[in-house]
This record gives sequence, C-alpha cells and structure tokens, in this order.
Amino acid sequence: MRNRRPDAPSHDTTSTPRTLLIIALIFVLTIALLIAAGALGLLDRDQPSDETGAEVLAQSGPVEATVPTPDPAQTPPLAAVATAEPEPASWDGGSFAPSLAGTDIDGKLEADDQGYLKVSIDVKDFFDYFLSAVGERSVDEVLAMLHQQIDQRLPPEAAAQARMMLQNYIDYQHAMADMMGQPMVAQDQSNVQQTYDYYAQTMEQTFEQLKALRRQYFGPQEVDAFFSLEEAYGEYALTAMKLNADDSLTPPAREAALKEAERILPAQMIEAEAQARKQVALSDATVELFEQGRSPEDIKSILAQRYPDQFDPEATESVVNHLANEAVFEQRMQSYLDQKAALLADGVSEADASATIEALQARTFDEAELPRVAAVEAIARKTAQQSAASQ
Repeated sequence: MRNRRPDAPSHDTTSTPRTLLIIALIFVLTIALLIAAGALGLLDRDQPSDETGAEVLAQSGPVEATVPTPDPAQTPPLAAVATAEPEPASWDGGSFAPSLAGTDIDGKLEADDQGYLKVSIDVKDFFDYFLSAVGERSVDEVLAMLHQQIDQRLPPEAAAQARMMLQNYIDYQHAMADMMGQPMVAQDQSNVQQTYDYYAQTMEQTFEQLKALRRQYFGPQEVDAFFSLEEAYGEYALTAMKLNADDSLTPPAREAALKEAERILPAQMIEAEAQARKQVALSDATVELFEQGRSPEDIKSILAQRYPDQFDPEATESVVNHLANEAVFEQRMQSYLDQKAALLADGVSEADASATIEALQARTFDEAELPRVAAVEAIARKTAQQSAASQ
C-alpha cells in the first residue's frame, strides 16, 4: 500500500498504522494476489529475462539472513550506525515509475546501535514498495534501485543482512507462485461439490502450506515480523469460514461464535478490520460510480455524502484518474491482442512475425508500458496452459 504524499511532506516514517489498516483483508485476498503476482515478472520463470536479473534471482534456496544476537562485549561492526550513508532528503517516485508519483516510500530500514538490521514489518513494506514497480521498470532496474536504497540507509553489516533478506523474499515469492500453480484440492474428498465447507477446507489446507513455506525461507524473527498479523487474521478468517459453513448453527449462535472468534485477534486488528471494510466499501463505490459514467465531480460529491469519515477528495481524484487511465490502457491492450491474433491466425509463428509484432507494440504503447504488456501476455499464456492442462 503506497503512502501518497500530502501537500506538506510528512515526517512520520512509521508505516504500521497503514499496514494494520490493510492487513485485515490480506488473508482473504491472498490467493488472488498470489496469482496476480505473476505480473511482476519476478514469478514468470518460463519467460526470458535480462541476464543480470536472472543471475540475481537464480539462487535455489534461502540465504541465512537472521539477525545475529549482539555481543555487548564486541565492538560494533564497522563503527555501526556512524558509518551509514545519510538517508536521502527526498524521494521522487514518479521519476522511477509513474505509479509511484506523489508517494512516499513505504516502510523503513533501520540499524540498531550495534549496526545490525532492525527486523520489522517495515522492512517487508520497503521491499514491496519497490517491487510493485516491476512491470513499469525491469527486474534489473528495480533490484538495482533497492540495493542502492539499502546501501544509502544502512551501515555495511545491516545492508548485507537486508540484501540477503531481500533475496530470500524474492525466492519465497517464486516458491509461493509455484505452490499456487498447483491445483487447490481439499484432502477430504468426501464432499467434492463446491460448497462453502469445501472452500473452507481448501483454504485451510492452502493456508497451512503457505505458513510452512514461509518458515522454509525465513527464521522465526522474520516470520514474526513479516507475517504475524496476517497469520493471526488468517486463523480468524478460517474460523469464520468454518462457522459460516456450519448449517447446524442458528444465526444468533453463529454471530456469538464469530464474536468469540474475534478474541484471538490482536487488539489493534479489530479496529483495523472495521476500517478496512469501510475503505473497501468506499473503493467499491468509487469503481461502481466510475463504471456508471459519472463525472469526477459527481463521484466526489456522492462519496462525500455517503462516506464522510473516509472520503478524501485528493485520493478519490487520484483513483478516478487511475481508473480512466486503466480503461484506456485496457482498450489499447485488447486492440493489440486482436491485431496480434489476426496476424498469427494463418499459422505464422511469433518468431517469424516478431518484427511485425514489435512494430505493432511500438505503435500501440509507450516504451514504459512494454514491460507491463509483456507481463499481461505472460499471465495470459499461463492461464491458457493451465486451462489446457485441466481439460
């Protein structure tokens, strides 16, 4: 989640409130997000990548990045924090990727007094902020920027830990995509109909696999920092699914059981869940009004009345502009795909028609959009392959 910069630069570097706001929906959306992660290019191993990027991402297993236990009697490594590069005074996200324009960097990187990396969810937020630009920028460019930002913010020992942790995070994303590429089938096949109970079983099995996978790539400290809130909500969401699937419960009994299940949530997540629901409702309403053809001013006026506590005129205008740009892009993308399909309809291979296809791309898209076009096509190829395999 990107922190869009207000008119006056914010000096609050803590991303925890923002993280808590969205974490309540993470578990429910995990499956869709994992599938969509193929668009990052980091997860599409079947397609060629830049040589440097392939070398960086080629490690087959996790690298140990757990923060060592400091020895008070030992001299802090390399003069600890005193050797760190000064943090950049400003960040112009738009100069790196259009989608980052007007945003502050999510998360933060910090070293402790002995020069070791402070492991918190802020580190994961920091990685995710830059990785979200893959598609607008190449994998190589994003990783180079991440390494540059790491070196600017941390002393050498902590920077080395952060780079190893980043590599583990990328390897984990690869493994997660591989796991999600497998059919999701509940172990109990006595009820193979697509019922709510069947979905609950499938989600529980997938969630347990995901938790085990995380522990293959991260130590206990990293797992707790990166995923503890998400997993706490995951446990709650699974319990809620099972309760909703239990036909023996009366509505009052189910409601009481759901309230009791909330007790397993960290205190801050209960309010975060409520706020997240309101934000989702606001977002859904914005999309609905846009699809109805309402003008930006009408959309803002309606939302201000419906959601006075959540409404932000600048954020709404940004969302509407984004939706408009996305609609235009989708139209161009569909036109390109139709023309490409017509070109290949006569049995001409993509290799033979490569020059014509490149010319078509150049006429249809800006150069900065080409990585995204490649990502969309990669997802389409994987979807077609999975569809063919299931038949």
